[in-house]
Amino acid sequence: MITIEIFSGDCSLCEQLAENSRTALEELKLHGDVRVVADQDEIRERGITATPALVINDEVECLGRIPEPVEIMAWLQEIV
Repeated sequence: MITIEIFSGDCSLCEQLAENSRTALEELKLHGDVRVVADQDEIRERGITATPALVINDEVECLGRIPEPVEIMAWLQEIV
């Protein structure tokens, strides 16, 4: 099971990142959970230094920008 976490400043860009992540999972026909984390304490505890941040299976893939679904798909394909 793939776990994607979006560490968010609770903004529309972060929602776009969550949507792009869901699209990537769907395109690859993979099962996974997309979780949006907006709790600032949890973000700090996890060592996230910029939002939005994309974490796949506990591996930080992207900080401070919104990758397109095709880029997320490439990261997902590396782990399946």
